[in-house]
Amino acid sequence: MKFLEQFFYLSGRLSDLNYDLLLLGILVLVIGLVIKVTQWVIIPLLEKLINLSESKADDKLIYTYFIPALKFAPSALIVIYISQFFKFIPAGFFIKTGKTVLVFVIVVILTRIIDDIVEITKKVNVSEKLHLRGISQAVKLIIYLLGGIFIISILIDQTPWALLGGLGALTAVVLLVFRDVILGLVAGIQLSANNMVKIGDWIEIPEHGVDGSVIDILLTTVKIENWDKSITFLPAHVLISKSFKNWRRMQDLGVRRIKRDLYININSIRFLSPLDIDKYKAIPQLKKFFSTENASQPKHHTSVTKLTVPPKDTEFAAKLQDTASSALYSSTYTTAGLFRSYAIEYLLSHPKIRNNLTVLARMMPPTAKGMGLQLYCFTDTANFLEYESIQSSIFEHLIATAELLGLAIFQDPSGLDMQKLYSHVSDAKREQ
Repeated sequence: MKFLEQFFYLSGRLSDLNYDLLLLGILVLVIGLVIKVTQWVIIPLLEKLINLSESKADDKLIYTYFIPALKFAPSALIVIYISQFFKFIPAGFFIKTGKTVLVFVIVVILTRIIDDIVEITKKVNVSEKLHLRGISQAVKLIIYLLGGIFIISILIDQTPWALLGGLGALTAVVLLVFRDVILGLVAGIQLSANNMVKIGDWIEIPEHGVDGSVIDILLTTVKIENWDKSITFLPAHVLISKSFKNWRRMQDLGVRRIKRDLYININSIRFLSPLDIDKYKAIPQLKKFFSTENASQPKHHTSVTKLTVPPKDTEFAAKLQDTASSALYSSTYTTAGLFRSYAIEYLLSHPKIRNNLTVLARMMPPTAKGMGLQLYCFTDTANFLEYESIQSSIFEHLIATAELLGLAIFQDPSGLDMQKLYSHVSDAKREQ
């Protein structure tokens, strides 16, 4: 009290300018003292208290929130309070500066709180499901905008609400400038609410050349690493406005689909002879084929209904009659059916194929490349390298097996084939 009485007594005997200079010196001295006390006493004391605790949560709390506030907030409050006593020096500059610093400190602390929330949710795998990183960026953007509005209102001596009212006329410009931000925010909320995509998902968008894994979901873009290790930045709203394929279900099940065709030369497909049947019955994988096919085999008839045809086609009718009455016609055993049955049994017994999911080998419509045998099954792993190894070994085995069953796999003629054909023709001409 005596200090204040003496100070005001002295101030009454000084001119306004000298008084303000003295007050300004006291202000600088107090601010310097507060900063040094905070730096040399309070912060070391807080650090000792932090070290006494085994929890890491208080470390984040002190270093992220309290220390930045202690460094700037007290000095700003002192400036605002002492500046009111200036007589000659305009106090508005110092008051505005102090308030601006306070707003800045609040904005920094709020944004750091948001960053910490995102970091915490990453540890419990919530951030990937809710796309909190993109949402946090939107919230921080709003905080920055509000902070900027408050600072501008402080500098021009207007209320923030009056400034916001004046910005209403600029709504169209704001919407145009922040179009991608608004679309990205809305898209992020929709993606999160519908659980359409998350970090780690394998997505495919052929229209944009996207085929890879999602590595980050930002406010306006989705970052995707393609299988060729290139990075694609895709606007978030594209995932809402256009269709895309998500392979997450396959990854969750830990399986991957095999769907590929083998083309058989149609000229190599034939009926099995009795000798062939006896030979192939000895193969364990083909026993089921003959036992199940027997139930559907038509009975061998000693007589066949005579075919009625026009007189001019009697020769053709005789040949057809002989074929219909033969044992060959009354059998459905073919090399193609045998190979198809073997392929199914091989897939079902394969240790790397999930036989509790669809396992299929079916004949496709004939094409210029031959008769297609499509294999459809799922491996027990979603790993790319393991999947390719399993798929390769399966088709290598079946291609080699096809020749043993009397089938020929189709391939387009190569230069070597043409050379062999030319050699055969040349040898035939020489013999003539």
